[in-house]
Amino acid sequence: MTSATTIEVMKGTPSMLFRFAGSVIASDYPFADLVPVGDAEEAPALEIRRATGPFPPLGELIRELLDEGDPVLRAYEDSSGVQWVIRRVGRIWLHPDGRLVEYEFAPDAQDEDIETYLGGPVLGVAAQQRGETLLHASAVPWAGGAVAFSAPSGLGKSTLGASFTLAGHPLLSDDILPVREVDGRWLATPFVPKLKLWDESLKGLGVLDAHEYERAFSWLDKKRVDIGKHWGAIGSDVLPLRVLYLLRPHLDEERADTVEFHELTSLEAALAVQGAMYMPELLRGIRAQHALDAGSRLAASVPVRLVSYFRSFDHLQQLRERLLQDSESVTRG
Repeated sequence: MTSATTIEVMKGTPSMLFRFAGSVIASDYPFADLVPVGDAEEAPALEIRRATGPFPPLGELIRELLDEGDPVLRAYEDSSGVQWVIRRVGRIWLHPDGRLVEYEFAPDAQDEDIETYLGGPVLGVAAQQRGETLLHASAVPWAGGAVAFSAPSGLGKSTLGASFTLAGHPLLSDDILPVREVDGRWLATPFVPKLKLWDESLKGLGVLDAHEYERAFSWLDKKRVDIGKHWGAIGSDVLPLRVLYLLRPHLDEERADTVEFHELTSLEAALAVQGAMYMPELLRGIRAQHALDAGSRLAASVPVRLVSYFRSFDHLQQLRERLLQDSESVTRG
């Protein structure tokens, strides 16, 4: 179990302090993946606790994930906040101000499932509800800044991040990249140093002991790779965001040896950043407003580039090299 400073919050419930997306949170659930905080000067931005009373009625269904027709996850929202009903996990309620999460876990809930959902979508939406900006992107440090690459789930973003770490580059973040605007510059904040990779990706990357890694989900062959423990190094510095790349892989073998970069107009870049926000399908109300404002400002000050390439494990080295070369050319001077 994670060791962290214990404090007393909300009716004496013992909680521990962790850091998520640059903010301190207090939780009575002992996260294994989040970074524990010793002495925090700032007050927690969010509290997570076991439910102390009944949940409100479910609101409007805003998201549903199915597995062979059966619901795995359903998200609901109304004036009382956002609620998730998750198979094999339980029920989770985010209050409307984004500062309190209450949960009621199923008796047979597995820690890996709790960590994946509570430490990802729930905390991510809570941060967005408080006005924080999260990109659905991975990032590596390069030339004094951060090079980020974003893609919809399943298009190889985490596999590319893993290939960077195996090639000796620290990993700044995967899947969720917190960014903040400070004095006109957008800064990328390090996030949880882990990757979630399918066995096929691990095999394609040359990892021969994939069976020894822990599952990211109790019911899927997707593994959790702890950077700095299994392999690779962690990028721990807050860095200026140099470039945001939008990954667009293809399977056209006639163009297999070509990596193409495409300029975007100002409007295209702003719209693209909106689509690159974390959990864009849940951007509603105040979350959508914050994302729209932040995305427009980010696109106006950070180069946003679309990169088209052949999707293949054998071409990852070429893609890595071209991304870093291009990042220097578009930000030089």
